[in-house]
Amino acid sequence: MPHFVWSTAGNDRRNGPNDVDITLYSLKKWAGLACKGNPTALHFLFAEGVARNAIWGEVVAHKDLFLARGCVKLFMGFADEQRKRMTGAKGRGKKGQRPEFEQKYGYNVKGAMHTLGLLHECKELVSEGHISLPRPERDFLIRVRTGTYSVDKVLAMAQILFSECEEAARLSSLPEKWIGLLCLVVSPIVTVKFG
Repeated sequence: MPHFVWSTAGNDRRNGPNDVDITLYSLKKWAGLACKGNPTALHFLFAEGVARNAIWGEVVAHKDLFLARGCVKLFMGFADEQRKRMTGAKGRGKKGQRPEFEQKYGYNVKGAMHTLGLLHECKELVSEGHISLPRPERDFLIRVRTGTYSVDKVLAMAQILFSECEEAARLSSLPEKWIGLLCLVVSPIVTVKFG
């Protein structure tokens, strides 16, 4: 099975603080997502404690094969989707509705946090070839999530970060395109370890 998703919340309601989400990918599915620059897939390369498995350790040891400037398009696209949902410019989706946030703060602060977090990750990845987890701007993102900033301030910060991500991509030493999927298919690691 290439992809499996399950949540204690089921499909009928939004997750609450005590719910658990599980998403599993086959290695082939994950590699395809990572090679397209999918932010969630790329997180696995930098998360603490993930490389305990010998096979995954080999993948993480060769993580540079999965990094490219092309990821900017996906990070910025995902951030833009979050920004549109934050402001109501795009439908909020069945589970993406946050009326309690909008009533309290005037906008979806969770979407704001995701927008700015993704842009900070994007800038770091294309500038430094790495995503720091946990995020160094965690305290700032918590302030965003708790409504410290007005929607106008968040949108202004996001606009600056979108520009900085584009500039970071232009100056990045990362290759333009991914070679990771090709390497997974033909490398000796795959032949010996995954074969």
